[in-house]
Amino acid sequence: MGDACGAFNVGYCYLNGIGVEHNKNKAFIHYLKSAEMDNVDGLLEVGYCYLNGIGVEKDEYKAFTYYQKSAEIELNKALK
Repeated sequence: MGDACGAFNVGYCYLNGIGVEHNKNKAFIHYLKSAEMDNVDGLLEVGYCYLNGIGVEKDEYKAFTYYQKSAEIELNKALK
């Protein structure tokens, strides 16, 4: 899947059991794919997953790095 928004939406569906069986691990995988394409929503969700241990082992440092990257992207957009 090469579309960041599509990957994010699939992750959302897995996390909430919309049209697919509820699966936190698959949700995290798709959110991560979205984040790897610098999708701000994906970055925020990956951060949230790391912060709360959703589909991945809890890691506050990794959560912070994903939150920070999303903030940097939004700041760069605002400065343009």
